[in-house]
Amino acid sequence: MSIFRTIEFSQEWLDLGIIDSEKLQKIESEWNSSDDKHTEHYRWRAFLDFIESQEFLDPFIAKRLYDLGANDPDSTMGGSMMAHVLRRKDCPVGLLRAAAESEEKYLRRIAAEQLAKESLQSPQSNKRLERTRRLATSIRSCVGEPLKRSVGLLCGF
Repeated sequence: MSIFRTIEFSQEWLDLGIIDSEKLQKIESEWNSSDDKHTEHYRWRAFLDFIESQEFLDPFIAKRLYDLGANDPDSTMGGSMMAHVLRRKDCPVGLLRAAAESEEKYLRRIAAEQLAKESLQSPQSNKRLERTRRLATSIRSCVGEPLKRSVGLLCGF
């Protein structure tokens, strides 16, 4: 398990199922045959392999993945992990709201963008949009006909 320490994985990586003994063997083989000794590159690839294999992220797992990024030894790579979780369509609204209060401006921006998308897609906003359309149609019909008659009268002069 020396590659486990070398790449700076934590127990959480194992607990979440991002890595296992087979994955560690593959990483060790790559590490030994590569000139790339940036440990964060290996953690990033393992993270991407895992998250891209997940059709749906359970809210609890999404939060744990986000926290895993927050605690990564490389803050830039950890921030990328957090951003990746936030950009998923299945990112829980609670996590987006928490990220909207982050000290990191880029996380606040991503969270705000995702929350805006979420509100546009929510059934409640669709109901409001439909109500507005109905009201606009009824307002046009109330104003439109009398206005046409008035303009018609004016044009007759």
